[in-house]
This record gives sequence, structure tokens and C-alpha cells, in this order.
Amino acid sequence: MKKISFVVSNLGGGGTQRVTTALANEFFKNGYIVDVLVCYSGLEKKFNVAEGVNIIDVRFEEKKSKYLIGRCFDYIKNLIRLRQAITKSKPTIIIAQQFEQCIRVPLSLLFYKKKLICCEHSEYGRLTGFTRAFVNLYYKFLVRNLVVLTQEDKYSYPSYLNNIQVIGNPLCVEASSVKAVPKRLGGNVILSVGRLSKEKGFYEYICFIVDNKSIFKNWNVNIVGSGSESDRLHELIKSSGIGDIVTITPFSENIELFYRSADIYYLPSIKEGFGLVLLEAMEYGLPIISNNSSKGARALIINDFNGLMVSDTKEMINAFSSLMKSNKKRQELSLNATLFVKNYYIDNVIKDWEKLFINYRKSWF
Repeated sequence: MKKISFVVSNLGGGGTQRVTTALANEFFKNGYIVDVLVCYSGLEKKFNVAEGVNIIDVRFEEKKSKYLIGRCFDYIKNLIRLRQAITKSKPTIIIAQQFEQCIRVPLSLLFYKKKLICCEHSEYGRLTGFTRAFVNLYYKFLVRNLVVLTQEDKYSYPSYLNNIQVIGNPLCVEASSVKAVPKRLGGNVILSVGRLSKEKGFYEYICFIVDNKSIFKNWNVNIVGSGSESDRLHELIKSSGIGDIVTITPFSENIELFYRSADIYYLPSIKEGFGLVLLEAMEYGLPIISNNSSKGARALIINDFNGLMVSDTKEMINAFSSLMKSNKKRQELSLNATLFVKNYYIDNVIKDWEKLFINYRKSWF
């Protein structure tokens, strides 16, 4: 029987952790033996892990020396711990999740033959200068199989990297619990879900609302999330006097109620590697507005089919106004969204992973 070992930084929350948990559970359901090797805080699990999926705490040391030689020594010790954990796990296939693990795992397995797939969850565009040149060479010579989330990201890498496959993230909500074009429980609600950090664009979104309060008349904006920008965003809402329009709610595992109570979904991120929240919004039948600068959004949204893409403030105003005024338009985008999202149901994504396994079966099994 084939055994898969995922390597992830932690299971304390976040998109990568949610995807890792969903894939691990589904592979186990399909008859694989599954270990999840957690580098930090292995006992902290925010998402449900199926009984039978083994969580292994690699126990990385988090103490950081003030000196370079000390930090290098600590890094090497953690690599040895990871190598020992992988060796003990005895997997057929290793899947390293996210950039840090894509660097760590190949180093930890030097001169030790293991079948490795590295999965990048961030845009290639985040890399610049020396870091980009280093990563390109690293992935060329030390990573046999690299998985990225979108076709656009694949073609952002240099052409000499011919080891890249595209497999999108799976929808992580239970499809069976959601009906096509679900009945809205509320009315006149615009929803956004995400980490409250600078790169997610919530500050700019609230500033847009402040400058265009008139178009939000009789509408409520609900932002669901937690993060470092929380206090700053609350202060902006209070000082701008838009508390009657905008509400920030801490992230809740009972996210379904927020999706079902909304009529429009807005993704404020300027850059987004792969929009899991977009898939969830589509599954719940929400028409979407998103910035065209986001690769993740461009991979999932077909403009004027399952959502609206905007490039500037004028287009943003037009998009919001259009969907606010036309229930017919919202229903049209909603229906198309629920049809499109089926491509990302987890059973379809698992098939893509298994095709990748089969392509290398001669050397692996």
C-alpha cells in the first residue's frame, strides 16, 4: 500500500494548512497511509484531521541565535530532525507544502533517495533579485517535481524549469452540504473573508468605502477575519464614521452562516496566490468582485461569467453598483459560479495528484 508523508510548517491555521488537512483526509479515505510531518507546534490543529491520519511533530527548535554561525547550526540541526522524521515515516511519496518546506526537505534528503514533490502556494512574482535566481537554480537541480497552483504561475518560471505541473487547490468546504445557488438568508450584504494583514488590502477597501459611501446606501459590508491590522482597521472605521456600514467579525469556524447571509463577495487582495475563499464563495453561490492584479483571481474568475474583475477605482464603482442594483445579474453570476467550482471539488483534485503519481510510477513503485 502506498504511503504519503506531507511536510508542513504547522497546522495552526491558514490556507496551506487547510489544504494539507483536506488532501491528507481525502488520500486516507482513498486507501493511502498518510502521515503529516509538522515542523513547528505539531500538537496545535485548527482543522479537523481524520482519525487514522498520523500527525508527527518534528519538533523544530525555534530559538534564534544572534550570530550567523549560530543560526546556521540551528538550521542544520532542524534539517537533521526532519531527515530522521522522514526516514522513520518511510513514505513512498513526500509532498512538501509551501516555500520553506520546498527548500528544507530537498536539503534534508541530500544523498538519500526519496520520492519528493514540492508544492508552491505563493506567486512566483513575490521573488526578486538574488532570491529569484537562487530559487530557479535550486528548483532546477534539487527538486524533481514542482507543483504550482495556476497555469499563469507556471509560465512565470524560466523555460529551463521543465519539471513543473499545475494542480489547483481543492475546495475545502463540504460540497454535499451546499445546494446549487443556495437560498440567501439575509439581504444587501457584501462579504470579505481573510487574514487582516497589509497584503490583503482591507485598509484600501475601507478607504474606498469611505470615499464612496453613497453607493453603499442600504448595504452592509461584513469583513470576517483576524490579524495584525485589526486595530488599525477598527480605528479607521470609527474615525470615518462608517460603523453603520462596515462590520469586522473575528474568524469563526462556522463560516457557512456568513456565506449564506451574503449577496456579493469582494476579494480586496492586490496579489493572491490561489483564492481558496473565492472557491468557497462560488460554492455558496456568491457573485464575486476582484482585482484584476491578482493571479489567483485571474485563474478562477472569468470576467462577466462567474464574477467581475476590476482594474481601477472607476471599474470598482461600476462593478459594485451593477451588482447592487441588479438581482438578475447577481443570480446569473451565482449560477455560473456554482457550475465552475465543481472543477475544484476535492475528488477531482485528488485525480490530478494521482495522475502525477502514475506518470512517475516506473521510477517510484
